[in-house]
Amino acid sequence: MSVNAYLIRIKQFFKKIVIFKSILKYRDKKVNYKNLELIKNNFFNRDLKDKIIINIEIQNNFYSLNIRKYPYSDAEIFKQIFIDKCYIHLNEITNVIKKSNNSIKIIDAGANVGFSTLYFMSIYKKFEIVVIEPDISNFEILKNNLNYFNDYYKYSITFLNNALWINNNKLSLNNNFRDFRNASITFDEKTHSDIMIDGITFSNILKLKNWDFIDLFKIDIEGTERFIFANDIDADFILSKIKILVIEIHDEFNIRDKIYSHLQRNNFVYFNHDDLTICINEKI
Repeated sequence: MSVNAYLIRIKQFFKKIVIFKSILKYRDKKVNYKNLELIKNNFFNRDLKDKIIINIEIQNNFYSLNIRKYPYSDAEIFKQIFIDKCYIHLNEITNVIKKSNNSIKIIDAGANVGFSTLYFMSIYKKFEIVVIEPDISNFEILKNNLNYFNDYYKYSITFLNNALWINNNKLSLNNNFRDFRNASITFDEKTHSDIMIDGITFSNILKLKNWDFIDLFKIDIEGTERFIFANDIDADFILSKIKILVIEIHDEFNIRDKIYSHLQRNNFVYFNHDDLTICINEKI
């Protein structure tokens, strides 16, 4: 075989590889689109698979997420965050907390399987984050979803299998709120169950990380915010230590007006978007 014929063969070989890769890329894109449509149209609950895979873009790289099927809440939460974009206003006010040299400090309380943290990663390139999730099955998936970024991108992620609480007491976990599913975990000190977990306070977290201030505090803890913000002293301490608060206030417990009064007293401006209240500390 002549040298020219050999070179042609090599070119053809690599051309086939490129075409093959393009086919795979097209297939993956088509599968991703199909799976996203399932979630958008709420068909996923009736799908026969145990889970589907969704590719999302984080910092210009694609990452595959496993979405568990009903009765897990993964699909609904994914839809809220990445399709309905419930945190979209953080993109608009990100200049409030962007820092040129220092990492942005975040606490994600009620992190579930990590979708909210992944969304924050898509906004902020350099940050330290504490993720808190009490449910052990969610917590294991949370770690799987985020460890890749912890290792590859060198984010500082601290995983806490705890419940954000007013003290460090043992708590009983219950699926007795709203739809009784894995995103509706509540806890209390009065009863004992097969699943007990340690409470952790906001102050504990600051001490653990040696932080005196955080930039973003996200709270979605299924009504437990009524204990966290039960009195003026605790509320004032927390609000004096944060720049932005993103909280889902559960109106079943009639806590909204009290939280609003805390925010007003501490010079926060706030507005509502879907189920979230987004609050900005004007003093800092």
